[in-house]
Amino acid sequence: MAALVVVPSEWHFALYPQDEGLLLVYPWLILHGWQPNRSFESVYGVVNLWVLGGAFKIGGASVDVERTVGLVYRLIVVGSLTTLGLRRRGPVAGLCAGLVSVVMLSGTIGLAAFAWLAGLAFAALGLLLVDLGLAGTLRRWTIGAAGLCFGLMIGCRLDLAIAAGLAVGIVITLRPRARAPLAVGFVLGLIPLGVNLIQAGLPAVLHQQVLAPIFVTGPGRRLPLMNSGWQAVAVIVLCVGVACALAVSGWRSVRIDSTRWDGVLLLVVGCVDLGLIPEALQRVDVTHLALVACWVVPSAMLLPAMRLPWPPAQRPRHGGINVLPLIVTAIALVLVAQTFARTYRSEIPSSGIPVPVNVVVHDGRSVPTTSAEQAMQLRSLLASVDANTRPGQRLFVGPQDLTTAGYADTYLYYLLPGLTPATRYLEMDPGVANGKDSVLAQELHGADVLILNSAYDTFPDADPSTRHGSPIPNQVVAREFRPVATAGTWTLYVRRSR
Repeated sequence: MAALVVVPSEWHFALYPQDEGLLLVYPWLILHGWQPNRSFESVYGVVNLWVLGGAFKIGGASVDVERTVGLVYRLIVVGSLTTLGLRRRGPVAGLCAGLVSVVMLSGTIGLAAFAWLAGLAFAALGLLLVDLGLAGTLRRWTIGAAGLCFGLMIGCRLDLAIAAGLAVGIVITLRPRARAPLAVGFVLGLIPLGVNLIQAGLPAVLHQQVLAPIFVTGPGRRLPLMNSGWQAVAVIVLCVGVACALAVSGWRSVRIDSTRWDGVLLLVVGCVDLGLIPEALQRVDVTHLALVACWVVPSAMLLPAMRLPWPPAQRPRHGGINVLPLIVTAIALVLVAQTFARTYRSEIPSSGIPVPVNVVVHDGRSVPTTSAEQAMQLRSLLASVDANTRPGQRLFVGPQDLTTAGYADTYLYYLLPGLTPATRYLEMDPGVANGKDSVLAQELHGADVLILNSAYDTFPDADPSTRHGSPIPNQVVAREFRPVATAGTWTLYVRRSR
């Protein structure tokens, strides 16, 4: 895998303990027969987990394999934007679109194969295939492949259904000849989601992937927009402006002449952009802004050309330079410098996530950590786990105070493959793992060993109602377990009966 390390500065970012940890644990569990939304809680769709599971089957479960998949997603997004810009507005627009996308992705979120990026990659590829299939001669197989991408996009994250539905609906309405191949491909792309619905049931999938993230966990994760600084607000305003400009420009073009594909494409891209923007609004931080702006802002290069106002006598025969890509690129780069770069330097290191790393290896698996000190503490913890457990025993990982559920070291399940997860709450989400319907206390009765981290007891949230849940899980820990080792903020517990 070392040959695939083409972005060294991001390849070795420290692991996101929960968000990237689940990308390592969930696909591995699926390969061993576990079912998302039935065997364990998951707010994300199955497509990305299936892709990662396939990659793990081929290359082994590792951070390198997972980040290789993440790199491929990014290359698809950047490549599709660049190609669309080249096809529609020429080389300057194409190169500017690719540059802005790369810069907005670079140095902010590492190379983790997040489900959102998987959905974005399928969306970008689908839009490119639609353009290839409908610009000129109708290409049914290409259009069918585009429909497949839009279906898989929903299978990555259900909240992308709005963007995918708008894209498919507009194309089917305005290009009836594409209806059959696009619809067939779309239905085929929904098969993974259908399998998940059969396995876990519609109520479980809807609750875990729609209701809980939006109405339960969402309030506890949401950050106030105006507390994010003017730079972040400017990025959101730019994204909304670009999306609206594309949608309005496409709508006006279609009203004038619906036979022109260029106008239909603008309308489709604008509506997809509008469907993506809620992701940035749910939590206005570096990661969520980058995950949306890396597509929406570069898509501005598809807007109709804006030429310099040459005097008639000096006007070039080719019409002059299209300055719109240059203007958008300049604005984007300034905002990146003001928002992403400064926030990345000041906020991310203090949270202990993506900074230069030290690697910890255990049981043939390795993870990058934030510092030599954390690496030493983690090695000490894992040695204590080995000394106090037997293969096959049941492990629970969570915060020290189990009335909270802000975050967890999900990646520890990955580093300890000889132990079986003792809970369905492999990630901690406020209002879910500590909610009134939680079965956490019951599951603790069946655990053999616990790893609890006090660093997450005061995880910042916006909604006090999700901060503390039932005290019963803490009471179970105090009554049935005893601490046997500490390492930094981690404490290892084993059953008292031992």
